Amino acid sequence: LFEKGNFKLGLRYEAYLNALLDFDSRFNGTGIPYKFASFSIDNLEVTLGNYYEQYGSGLIFRSYQDYNLGIDNSMNGVKLKYNPVKGLTLKGFIGEQRYFFEHGPGIIRGVDGEIFINQLINKLNNIESKIIVGGSFVSRFQEDNNPIFNLPLNVAAYSARLSINHKNIFFN
Repeated sequence: LFEKGNFKLGLRYEAYLNALLDFDSRFNGTGIPYKFASFSIDNLEVTLGNYYEQYGSGLIFRSYQDYNLGIDNSMNGVKLKYNPVKGLTLKGFIGEQRYFFEHGPGIIRGVDGEIFINQLINKLNNIESKIIVGGSFVSRFQEDNNPIFNLPLNVAAYSARLSINHKNIFFN
């Protein structure tokens, strides 16, 4: 990882010289499957290359790595994160998912918004209850190459979320 001011640059070298027992045999070989450049200015962050992201609890979109499980489905594309005012976060991305040392078929895109009510409304800033409202939309476009079934080219999912926390009581 290289950092200078608002700029970050990074890459990861991976070597699977023999696939581990019970892991998919396609986890074999060496290479640099994860590389990115990121720049932040004011309240905007732009990432080009590979990245991980999760919208809400991760039910409609989560890209992550867990080498103990043999999972790494990082995205390769563009990711934006913008905080126009305190308490409001907007995120968006477009890219392809990692598939071993290659990329999977299809293009995935998504948008997410989250409002931390207590930070947005000054009168609620000092109360003990915390209120967060959010929503997400994710879609995947993939060509239908199946000669038997007529599959949709675009599949979408959306979600809404509400979180209210008061002392030791959590409602999601």
